[in-house]
Amino acid sequence: MKTKSIFWGAFFITLGLLFLLNNFSTLNYEFYNLWKFWPAFIVLLGLALLVKGSVFKGFFGGLAAIVLALTLFAGFNSAKYFFTEEHNWNDFNDNVVLDSRHTFATFSEDYNPAFKQAKLYFNSGAGAFKIVQSTNKLFFVNSDGMKYGYSFITNDEDNFAVINFWGKDNHVR
Repeated sequence: MKTKSIFWGAFFITLGLLFLLNNFSTLNYEFYNLWKFWPAFIVLLGLALLVKGSVFKGFFGGLAAIVLALTLFAGFNSAKYFFTEEHNWNDFNDNVVLDSRHTFATFSEDYNPAFKQAKLYFNSGAGAFKIVQSTNKLFFVNSDGMKYGYSFITNDEDNFAVINFWGKDNHVR
């Protein structure tokens, strides 16, 4: 079989399966992280061109097609949120829902000088979590994510703050 046929076959099968699974909401991953791997397509395509006449040429060509399909799907899947008119991109103080799968929220707890210590229990799925700067609050989070939100509870136990910040859905479909 020609490498060209393997490339395009693997490309369209992968892209079609990704869109099909996404339409039925069985994919639970924020695909914008895959954009970082676009150079892998170039590397695999170069390897496919280097190995002439061997079984590895088709393998690298097919793998390059899969990486390209994943990268294109990641671009289409994450870029759709930039073209909606339902969100004010300058306002991070309110809970805003773009659609049923993408949410923005702010969680905060004022600092109480009576607290001598604090303990944070944090439970969430895969994603990017950044600690950017300090504030005058005990706890402050801007959340931007897909599909699932967070629950936030603070308890005072003898001048000891206990903060529970949990992902609302803790199972993978």
